[in-house]
Amino acid sequence: MLISTGKDFKITIHTSDKGTFEYVRQIALENKSYAQSIDYLDGVILVGQDSGRVITCDVNGAEPQKIHMVSHSDGESWGL
Repeated sequence: MLISTGKDFKITIHTSDKGTFEYVRQIALENKSYAQSIDYLDGVILVGQDSGRVITCDVNGAEPQKIHMVSHSDGESWGL
């Protein structure tokens, strides 16, 4: 699985079941903040954003996005 992000406030998911990466879906980030770092485990994507927020997104879109932390000062979340 390849998970990428860009300046469109979306996370793009690709899979490599057949040896090539094929587009699966995009998830729009609800709070219009860029994703700086992403991690994946068991169908959940952990996102660190340039606003300092840390959120989770369900890969299948079954669960709403959940905010786990909001920064109390200026700063970006570069690593998870």
